[in-house]
Amino acid sequence: MGGIRKGGNRAAGNSNNTGSSNIVQNLINNSRPSVPPRDNTPLLGIGATEASLKSDGSGGGHGSGEIARTNGVGWRVHLKGTAWLVGVAVVVALGLFGVLALRRSRGHDPVPFAHVSHPLQPTALWGAVRKPYPTGAWWTNLVLNKGDNNVAVLPYAVKATDTEGLQVSYSAFRHLSTAMVIADLFAPDMSLATVENATTHYVESYDPLSVGLVFPTVLHLQGNRPSYYRTHLVRGCPYVTVEYYGCRPRVKAPNMITVINGLLFRENATFQAAALTGSVFDITVISGQHWMLFAEPPITLVWTIDGSLTAVEPYTGFLRVAVAPVEKVKPVLVKHWHTYPTGGEVSLEYPGRGGVTGGRGSSDSDLMITYRWRRRGEGQLLMLALPHHVEILQDAAFLTNATDVFQTLKGSMTGVVGDRWYMKEGLPRPLDASDPTKKKKKVTRSHAGREHMYGFHAPRGIQDEKALKAVQGAVSEDLAAIKKGGTERWNKTDKSDAYWAGKRMAMYARLALVAEEVGMEKERKEAVALAAAALEPWLKGSNKNPLVYDTTWGGLVLQSGLSDPYVNFGNTYYNDHHFQYGYFCYCAAVLARFDPAFVKRHKGALRALVADIANDDDTSPSFPLARHKDFFDGHSWASGLFEQNNGKSQESSSEAINAYYGAHLYGRATGDVKLENFAKLLLAMEIRSTRWYWHMQNNTKIYDPIFAANRMAGVVGGLDATCHTWFGASLEYVHGINMMPFTPVTEAVLDASFVREEYPVLASVLSRSDDPVEEEWKGFIYMDHAVIDPAAAWTEVESLKRYDTGNSKSNTLWWVATRPGAGGGDSK
Repeated sequence: MGGIRKGGNRAAGNSNNTGSSNIVQNLINNSRPSVPPRDNTPLLGIGATEASLKSDGSGGGHGSGEIARTNGVGWRVHLKGTAWLVGVAVVVALGLFGVLALRRSRGHDPVPFAHVSHPLQPTALWGAVRKPYPTGAWWTNLVLNKGDNNVAVLPYAVKATDTEGLQVSYSAFRHLSTAMVIADLFAPDMSLATVENATTHYVESYDPLSVGLVFPTVLHLQGNRPSYYRTHLVRGCPYVTVEYYGCRPRVKAPNMITVINGLLFRENATFQAAALTGSVFDITVISGQHWMLFAEPPITLVWTIDGSLTAVEPYTGFLRVAVAPVEKVKPVLVKHWHTYPTGGEVSLEYPGRGGVTGGRGSSDSDLMITYRWRRRGEGQLLMLALPHHVEILQDAAFLTNATDVFQTLKGSMTGVVGDRWYMKEGLPRPLDASDPTKKKKKVTRSHAGREHMYGFHAPRGIQDEKALKAVQGAVSEDLAAIKKGGTERWNKTDKSDAYWAGKRMAMYARLALVAEEVGMEKERKEAVALAAAALEPWLKGSNKNPLVYDTTWGGLVLQSGLSDPYVNFGNTYYNDHHFQYGYFCYCAAVLARFDPAFVKRHKGALRALVADIANDDDTSPSFPLARHKDFFDGHSWASGLFEQNNGKSQESSSEAINAYYGAHLYGRATGDVKLENFAKLLLAMEIRSTRWYWHMQNNTKIYDPIFAANRMAGVVGGLDATCHTWFGASLEYVHGINMMPFTPVTEAVLDASFVREEYPVLASVLSRSDDPVEEEWKGFIYMDHAVIDPAAAWTEVESLKRYDTGNSKSNTLWWVATRPGAGGGDSK
């Protein structure tokens, strides 16, 4: 069983990297109380000059946690913010299992690992943000290094610069599509700044759906008078909004503005600067792009020979710019420009076990996710939804003239009118009620009509006696091989590298579950002991490269990375935590199932490990809320404290799924219902977004056919997607890294309709003679084949001689034997 992720530095996240980087994190983080930034520049709170820009209250304002109550079983939480993320609100729900305290305090126990200070310190660009920092937020390019690299707000990408202010790019104008890369290239189409120089910017606020930046001008920093501008970068907003306070706005198109409201710019010696006064400006630039500019109150702008628009006097009010890709959207933009979002809250409503929540009628397999947009101004708020939102939006007011107009890397966005979005996410029913281990040998169960199965075991048992004996034989064979070679047999880095060690211990945990499922109690105990022996040194800090708690940013990191940012895939700079610790969580969940005493001994360390990637307590002073998850894009980001030209990125969608699966199982095994349900939500969101943005079938509306022919994206970034990985471009790498590890939840990801189109593309590498596919990767190809043809796959896997570090013969045979259609079942 050798490791198959070939070298490759997945931490290579420098600003020159134009490919998607697989660095983990996406922050929905918890915002913190507003405090002065580190350069002692006072934060610009709402004051007398801002009175006209205050919220009308219809979308909710800033504040503390809101108490909500469901009418039935289940519970609801709220993720809020803008310098205050009051994420998970105090909620109590009465259900069949008694009282569930939604916002149960963890007691904020000290993290039981050695504490260290990080070599990289936050700069003044972080502004109001304090520990625990959202190291995986979609917007970290705004605060890393100079803070001047792009972020994908969608449908726009933006950069915050000191000289040109806020640069706005409708990157779909520069869409690139090849067989290996698909990208929307950043270039500034519009910039919003001031005549008075702004020499810096900083984060004033953030929440699950937005980040707010302030640009103080030189006049403000000198204390002469209030003079600054602010932007609310809200996901899915068809406009970019900037609020100005006592400064002279400047709007510029690098391609030069040639027409405004029908007035043609004349480039000749007699051109005189034109003064234009109004609130609505229809703009055409020399490249032919059409933009709309809006102002409240009306503004007088001078149109100068360089094609820029400059205010004639200091201005207090707001400007909004929006691209108009097609003529039909202009009336829509004119109708809705008066109302703009300043941020958003995410409310989560969970079903109870075996019950039904109140509210909007969610059932046992449903989770209600609500976006509540904070807004200012009067009228209806217009926002844009991504395809995975549209799939689950309930009772939405879709706007036809704003649909299929705004393009992004993730496909066309859909116009939605209203302050709230209600989305029904599918959640599976727990499987333990019909645990296959309660029957001996042959196990037959029907789960017709259920799409996702998230238990410890397969959603159906092994139905063929010969296959059952083969799996039992493989369990004995695997354990014998481990004993013969010792627990360190396959990979000498297990004690120093969290990724490989995690795969190893998770493989032992899988072996224990397979043994349990096929009725091998003695072997199950042996595998449990192996898993415990692999995990315990990491919890005690007795391994070669121990985990330590970083008191600067707030997270568990590897000690070795304090002197080298790129070792262990950039772990110490917050890359890939969910990939790595997800395997730890899975192992811990299995130990909680079989060895509760182990969990009791290491309760504090295990709690910290799970919280690093799936923290469900927004009041925690130690870890951010769900470090990697992006509640708008739906999936996680793997990138940490490394600047990237594509914004953020993630490589292994399946290992992200595994992380939340492991956290969910750990919550279930330990009786932590809050964690169990919260992680189940993260899991369901990750699966849905993976199917939309990593999997590519013939009918995909996301990626162009030339790229979609690969059937699997290797890395997805904010502005690009590639058919390669950090360690190579071979198809088996691209597909395999987005399949591993194979566990019961894999069935929810690799559905038969997708695999029927994807497998022939992947299987083509098996005929490659010049660079034969390694045995470890063949295992994943054959396991993929089992989804649509378990009989053929069984013959294939019987020929394997080696397996991936995180896989085994037992697990491979178990997977094939429990597929629909194996042993006479239904393969539909």
